[in-house]
Amino acid sequence: MSLLVLGLLWNGLATNGAGPIGPLPPSCDAHVNDGLWIPIDGCNESSRGAAYRDSGVASYGTCAPHGHGHVWGWKETQSSSRCRFVPRNKARLKSALNRRRVVFIGDSMTRNLYHAALRGMGVEGSGAYDATLPKHADILNTLWGTTPVTFKCRHWRPTSSLF
Repeated sequence: MSLLVLGLLWNGLATNGAGPIGPLPPSCDAHVNDGLWIPIDGCNESSRGAAYRDSGVASYGTCAPHGHGHVWGWKETQSSSRCRFVPRNKARLKSALNRRRVVFIGDSMTRNLYHAALRGMGVEGSGAYDATLPKHADILNTLWGTTPVTFKCRHWRPTSSLF
């Protein structure tokens, strides 16, 4: 009898699923800006990478005087809060971006976001210092063979065509 009930329950769950994911509860408002300032050396790509890996800082810092700056890092929310603030892993990004085209258009600030996004998608070393590359140029990376991710530099060439 136990196996029959378990089988019927399992079949019902497999057929109907868990249901759609609804909006976040109002209690999640308290977690949206829950974080802290993390000191980094914004002039050093290695330090910025360590801040990303060790503290989950997903933004970038500026090169402040004497190389000491701070960036905001969000604290991880507990799963019991029912607030689903989580970073996407490479597999989820790959699934979401498969056969799509991603374009970042802007200046050096947008270029930093472009490189941060590529690192999040698994392109290690994206944005690492390389003196041989032109500073104000378009950049193209193709991820997983199906997803072109492009940076279009527009601060220095505002009259050129976008595509």
